[in-house]
Amino acid sequence: SFMSDIWSFGCVLLELCTGYQPYHGQDNHALCAQMETESPLDYAKRKFKSSEMDLIMNHRDLHDILRRCFIQDERKRPKAETIMREEFFKNNVVTWV
Repeated sequence: SFMSDIWSFGCVLLELCTGYQPYHGQDNHALCAQMETESPLDYAKRKFKSSEMDLIMNHRDLHDILRRCFIQDERKRPKAETIMREEFFKNNVVTWV
């Protein structure tokens, strides 16, 4: 669904910011259980070095975008249009014309 695409977008964004896949270090069986109890962002904040989280932790807007992408109830996740209107993307993303 489009809302699972938002979760996936958050995963890609998290990996671009940290250099690690979400739930880095978990095996496939543990991964499903981990997703039920902890968002990829919370896992990263707990497991990754602070230097690996600098970009996310120093940009409140980026942190908030990731947090909202990983809302467990997919009906409460923002739509792509909403995310792309965020100040973070207006100020930090090059657009091609």
